[in-house]
Amino acid sequence: MKKLLIIGDSFSENMCNHSWVSQLGYSITNLSDCGIGEYKIYQKINSIKFSDFSLFVVSHTSPNRIYIENNPLYKDNPRYQNCDLLYADVKSKEPNCFASKISWWYENVFDIDHAEFMHNLLVNYIIDIMPQSTIHLTFFNTHNSKLINYNEIWKKNPGDINHLNMQGNIEVANRVKKILRDREQIPTLKD
Repeated sequence: MKKLLIIGDSFSENMCNHSWVSQLGYSITNLSDCGIGEYKIYQKINSIKFSDFSLFVVSHTSPNRIYIENNPLYKDNPRYQNCDLLYADVKSKEPNCFASKISWWYENVFDIDHAEFMHNLLVNYIIDIMPQSTIHLTFFNTHNSKLINYNEIWKKNPGDINHLNMQGNIEVANRVKKILRDREQIPTLKD
């Protein structure tokens, strides 16, 4: 059986039976984490040996997620300790002092054009270093034409499994399986 590596954010993290990730039909190693930003995805990619896998899926995250080494909002929650900062998440934690300061920063300093530009640089770099047998996808409404965008599926099918309902997970799984079948013919050359 072909070995598939999945790296990404919470849209690919859950591997329960109804998750699109679990429906792919491969031997899967999943290094996805809730709330991680693009830089942490890049760090995980740097930790793997490409030749150990035949196929790859990278679930790219929101350009609005800001890197933080240790998130004090989740220091006691192992599932979310690795989360980077996202405005809505931080805002929901107010009146916590740290959350209030970060909310102020988002509201007064953060620049979405800069964030999207930097995000696209990192996404494009990840695309360049990954083997050709990689699927690069996102569930966010980004402006990067190199990513397969499943934002419309998420918006029509919100739910509790990788942010999708059962129908959304089935639809994503079917689309990804079709692309994976095409990519199975491409050899893994990088290491």
